[in-house]
Amino acid sequence: MQSFAGNMLEVINNNGEKLLILSQTAFDCLAESQKIQLSAFCELIPIKINTIEAVGGGSARCMLAEIFLPKTNRISPIKTNI
Repeated sequence: MQSFAGNMLEVINNNGEKLLILSQTAFDCLAESQKIQLSAFCELIPIKINTIEAVGGGSARCMLAEIFLPKTNRISPIKTNI
């Protein structure tokens, strides 16, 4: 808890790849075996957010907005000849 390891969030990018967003602090506190286990399911993306963790009291998950919408067909952006 002190290293924000419980404050991770798995996201899926536009290519359908699973990414685990976590702070560098959380990443550094994980044992190598834990990193290997997590890496089997998704790519780990550690980010340095020391100031947010020290001043804000939150971490990576607190900085992301979760959107739970049903999957729909994507609409292509409007193309113009400008």
